[in-house]
Amino acid sequence: MSSKTQYGHIIPILLVILLWNLAPAQPTSVRGTCCNGSSKTGDGTTVLKATIGQTLIGKTDDAMNAVHGGFWYTINRNVVAAPLVEAPAAFRLNQNYPNPFVNTTTLPFSLPKEVDVRVGVYDLNGRLVTDIPKDTFSAGHHELVLTADGLSPGTYFCRFDAGEYTAIKTLVLIK
Repeated sequence: MSSKTQYGHIIPILLVILLWNLAPAQPTSVRGTCCNGSSKTGDGTTVLKATIGQTLIGKTDDAMNAVHGGFWYTINRNVVAAPLVEAPAAFRLNQNYPNPFVNTTTLPFSLPKEVDVRVGVYDLNGRLVTDIPKDTFSAGHHELVLTADGLSPGTYFCRFDAGEYTAIKTLVLIK
């Protein structure tokens, strides 16, 4: 057997490998890919379903499209915008979490407008044991982290003043 016939079957394989890296999968235009088999979707985007006559090899230079086995597909890159967060309709002090707590607890609250907020923590005898100095908060949802440094385990009351709004929540400290 001659060497020409012995290695003759390798040449087509090498040619396919070479063309795989060199052949563009489909001509492109400024607005997208030129092809057969595309359709418009309800939201106005174009979906490329198949290309007639496309070879089984190729590559794309487009990050939005790909080719596999001669068929184009559009890579789904949906961008979802975060929903607009509207200011709450009313003042609200939510229960702290965790409750009971060991050292720190989070106090979530909502404000419908910019207002000065003051938070005080009282023991069962009504004595102020710790407070957060008055501060101005914008409209929206907020959280304060309360730390129980120097407090004994027990039940406490948290008074929340925001403008004309006042609310009280029960806090339970365990150690």
